[in-house]
Amino acid sequence: VQQPQLHFMWPAPSAHQDSRSSLALQVLVELLSSPDGRLQQDLVFKGNLAVGANTSYDSDRYNGSAMTFS
Repeated sequence: VQQPQLHFMWPAPSAHQDSRSSLALQVLVELLSSPDGRLQQDLVFKGNLAVGANTSYDSDRYNGSAMTFS
């Protein structure tokens, strides 16, 4: 089965560049990507707008990172 996909990516600081912002982004990813998170609940379970939703952020990179939503 083919389904359309949507991906967004934004530049984000790594933990080496800005540890405070990095920690905030890590918390945001956990809140959005957990099964009980708002992204999953609104898009997948309640709205039936998507079959899956994901967020990711890699804080371990040295010269910057990216926050992704898909």
